[in-house]
Amino acid sequence: GVNHLGHFTFTKALLPALKRSAPSRVVNISSLANYAFGVSEGLLFDDLDGAKCYNAYERYSQSKLANILHAKYLQHISDQENWNIDAVALHPGIVNSTNIANTSTFRTSLGLLAHPLGIAAVMKDKSKTIAQGAATTVLTALLPQSDLVKGGYYMDCQVHTKYLSPCASDEQMAKRLWDVSEQLTSAALAK
Repeated sequence: GVNHLGHFTFTKALLPALKRSAPSRVVNISSLANYAFGVSEGLLFDDLDGAKCYNAYERYSQSKLANILHAKYLQHISDQENWNIDAVALHPGIVNSTNIANTSTFRTSLGLLAHPLGIAAVMKDKSKTIAQGAATTVLTALLPQSDLVKGGYYMDCQVHTKYLSPCASDEQMAKRLWDVSEQLTSAALAK
């Protein structure tokens, strides 16, 4: 859905400008949900639209894994083609100060209070201010190219692997996602 295909379509539309202005950078916003709610097989290519089975946690997780795989595969292509475009993905943190997490509609619709991982407690104890939540995004956008881990996954202003799905390093899955995403967005990109 839009959590991945929006990133993909926007990036593809910007590629000519990114190449012209190289060195350039793409920063995908992901989430630790790529790990927390994921399924062991990673992306469910045989049911991308959720028509066969829909679980909100798993679908959100898959979209955030897709953001990571997108950054990794974009980096792979950039390196192969010498585009000099760097790509990363990141988890900005739980920004509680936006107040969305405090609404009963949000908590009820996602079931955050009842989830076995205790997300409500994490939100309360680990939430960030808006500035703290923006810090990793700003860092990855402005870090000197020599200091950036290309294709990396950042959290709390550093490269992170602790809360990263094992599927996030699956090169075949990343290529397949890229190919499927191109097929799904080809009509939009042709305009």
